Amino acid sequence: MKSLDQSGQGYDDDHIECINYAIAQRAHILNASWGGPQYGEPLREAIAAARNHGILFIAAAGNNQLEGGPGWDVEQIPNYPVCYDVDSIVGVVATTRNDDLAFYSCYGSAKTHLAAPGGSYPPSSDPKVNGVYSASYETQTSYAWKYGTSMSAPHVTGALALLRSYWPYESAVELMNRMLRSTDPLASLNTKCQTGGRLNLKSALTGSWPARPYNDGFANAVLLRQPIQPPYVLTAVGNNVNATKELGEPNHVGNPGGRSVWWTLLPMYNFQAELTTEGSGFSTLLAVYTGNTVSGLTQVAAHAGACGASQVNFYAQSGVAYRVAVDGLNGAAGTFKLTVRSAWPPTPLPSLTFSLDTVERTAGQFRVRITGPVSAQVIVQRSLDLLVWPEEAYATVTLGGTGSHDYVDASATAALGFYRAKILSPGRQNSCNTVGYVDLQAPPGHSFIANPLNATDNRVITLLPDVPEGTTLYHWDDTTDQWIINVFDLGEWSLPDLTLSPGKGARLRNPLAGPLALTFVGAVAQGYGVNPVDNGYCIRSSIIPQAGRVSTDLLMPILLMNDERLWRLMNGGYVESKFSDGVWYTFRDGSWQQEEPTLNVGESFWSYRNVGLWWSRNFLVWP
Repeated sequence: MKSLDQSGQGYDDDHIECINYAIAQRAHILNASWGGPQYGEPLREAIAAARNHGILFIAAAGNNQLEGGPGWDVEQIPNYPVCYDVDSIVGVVATTRNDDLAFYSCYGSAKTHLAAPGGSYPPSSDPKVNGVYSASYETQTSYAWKYGTSMSAPHVTGALALLRSYWPYESAVELMNRMLRSTDPLASLNTKCQTGGRLNLKSALTGSWPARPYNDGFANAVLLRQPIQPPYVLTAVGNNVNATKELGEPNHVGNPGGRSVWWTLLPMYNFQAELTTEGSGFSTLLAVYTGNTVSGLTQVAAHAGACGASQVNFYAQSGVAYRVAVDGLNGAAGTFKLTVRSAWPPTPLPSLTFSLDTVERTAGQFRVRITGPVSAQVIVQRSLDLLVWPEEAYATVTLGGTGSHDYVDASATAALGFYRAKILSPGRQNSCNTVGYVDLQAPPGHSFIANPLNATDNRVITLLPDVPEGTTLYHWDDTTDQWIINVFDLGEWSLPDLTLSPGKGARLRNPLAGPLALTFVGAVAQGYGVNPVDNGYCIRSSIIPQAGRVSTDLLMPILLMNDERLWRLMNGGYVESKFSDGVWYTFRDGSWQQEEPTLNVGESFWSYRNVGLWWSRNFLVWP
């Protein structure tokens, strides 16, 4: 795929077309050896859509376009796409054959991540001395000796592709962490990118690097620069997936947390600082300290915010190093945004949300209470697949004097629907959560079902309070390899407190002669979700309520090993201990023996494997 013409020029529409094609073809990694100064929301949205499909986006930091001109800090003079606030972007700066930062290369202590060879300027009389032999835009087959961050980015892209072949079961976030932790630190890169290091592929492949964030540790804190250009805002992205807590580290905001990562804010001037984690994929803990050791810190400000976002405000003084910890409430993990702005008075945190305890599905209608700022104009959007969200408003409502509105969709006749909301003015705000409903038709006899939405209470007594007498749920106990049998008899479940959370599944026996209608309501699981698929037998479903091919679309890892993988999708074909009308799907010798199995929303499947794995999804409705 190539989005540049024969003169090396390209436009956002061309890049978006390529990104959408890559999504359709289920690519894993994209290389972007291009960029410019113009912010384009459609391009950002395309990159964010690819991110929700598990695609990493490798972006060149950019060069000074003047021959021999010096590169600049992209956090003061932005380049795009490297400066978009999307957590799947890996920014790459250029180094020379002597491991110096290339003179022409742009950089950014938080916006870029690592360096890779990009060649030098001016070129030597022998281009092999200073150049990089690279594919060129002149034709489909051209190669030439060149220099630039456009040469650096493909080194990282190829390295990640190789890492993925070594660890196919790891998520995109984990592969990125593994690569960043294995870089070689260079004095020339100190404060120029997050790791201060240059790519080392051998180290990434052979070292015992855990797939933890680079800044999992006080000593590896990433530098945050004070924004000194209008509008005086800097947003960095990061993650605390697999992060740990150090000996002597305090409980941030008084919560045990346990998955902290570290940043250091070094103000150039005194300013009223505001730090927020708005737009993160999980409930964060945000704390600011002074001090030089993790066990000798003095707290400046701390907050655990509602709606997942934390915010602190404090007077920051030049010359003082402020230690910033981002952790997860009660050990939550995922990707996050960390925004620094000069703001007084404080910027209000987003509060637009759907009240989960008011979600209701009755007779072709969907009801939910929307809460937020008093008198705000709210646009409601609806999607049928969590992929396509029409730009035009599905409904427009006004929050009343109490800051709430009881929204009713009287035309909710589709079998499933998902709702999000936003305020355009005053002050753009996206809803903190996304809610919806899923209607299922369980066939007579046995089938495998799943709860596709996270309700306020995922116990069977709440999810399925009124089903026909004799309805039976068979929960598989992964520890004992036995069925736990739950029967609805005389208006009660025999085991009412058994839970059916998103990602799990159960075998359902419908005693009726016809289909049994089931309805699930709740919130869409978002952030970095992990679903353990055990060795041996287990029953699982997608955490995210989406339909598709189990691996290609829903991103379940497949281990390319010699041991056999057996899959069983159940659609009314299970009779006691014997399989009848169902289908076995076998993965063997690197390919599916039949077509790849496809799941419907609300459907679970039977899995048998010799080696367990983690099924991860990094999904945001507003990425």
